[in-house]
Amino acid sequence: MKTLISICLIFLGLPVFTQTNTVLKKQMFCTAIQNLSTSPYYVVINVKNHKTGSFEELCIDTHSLSKLININKYDCDKNSDLQFEFDEKTLDDLYTRIYTREELKLYEDSIKNLDLWPDIKTGKTISKVFKQTEFKQQIMFAHILFNNGFMVSRSCLAGNIINFITYENDIKPHF
Repeated sequence: MKTLISICLIFLGLPVFTQTNTVLKKQMFCTAIQNLSTSPYYVVINVKNHKTGSFEELCIDTHSLSKLININKYDCDKNSDLQFEFDEKTLDDLYTRIYTREELKLYEDSIKNLDLWPDIKTGKTISKVFKQTEFKQQIMFAHILFNNGFMVSRSCLAGNIINFITYENDIKPHF
């Protein structure tokens, strides 16, 4: 009985979200930039903060990223850490720089217990609609899903609908 209780406590203590490793994030990024459709993928990149000198994660759609870098000539093999440097004006103009790490963490904590999460992990739910006024939440949601191994794209018609599938199970080439 003690063993059963211990096992239950271990599973109850496991985090709902598990961060995707760097290699998988790079593979997801490279897959996303090769598909510049009218429903662009969201990717998470590391951008240098010139004020602090450190790198911060930034969630951006591939269309916006293509305005900053030449995606057609981008070499995934040379940029293994997905680190980019842009001038401060460019960073300030990016619509995706609208939340802090702290806000992202709070948002992630708030959605951990949603009934939606198990359905996302099993593929039962593959999209989520956001109100036009929830743009910040939409970007944070895409950021969290990308960091957890999901390819996330924005709807081309409405823009407030995001679609997601797991990279490992649904996209990654299996040889």
